[in-house]
Amino acid sequence: MKKLLTITLIALFISSCVSKRETMAAHGLDNLNRDSYIINESATASVNSNRFWFLFIPIGGKSYEARKNKVIQRFLKQNKADGIIAAEIVDKKIIIPLIVVTYSFRRMTLTGKPCVIKTDNVTTPH
Repeated sequence: MKKLLTITLIALFISSCVSKRETMAAHGLDNLNRDSYIINESATASVNSNRFWFLFIPIGGKSYEARKNKVIQRFLKQNKADGIIAAEIVDKKIIIPLIVVTYSFRRMTLTGKPCVIKTDNVTTPH
């Protein structure tokens, strides 16, 4: 038991953390004038993913593009938005290497300003 604890602590100390940043242009607001949407306060959304490697064979997890699409959809849903302006995606990865199994935890965070398209409220005459 003591050896297992020692091995686990050593693995935590030699674990690595990798980070990737990406900025996005306006998303979902193609061909719209500035007067046709409202920009709200800055907001964030995040998505987590786990992956195990067993003898160099990946098990589970999602690709970068799948996580990116999921975090964009979560951001739009949480903020009831139609688009995003000034978006930045930060993808952090923590790897804990062990002898037979390697664990990888990823967190992708999107920070940006949600935008809502203006709608005309048409009133009907009585």
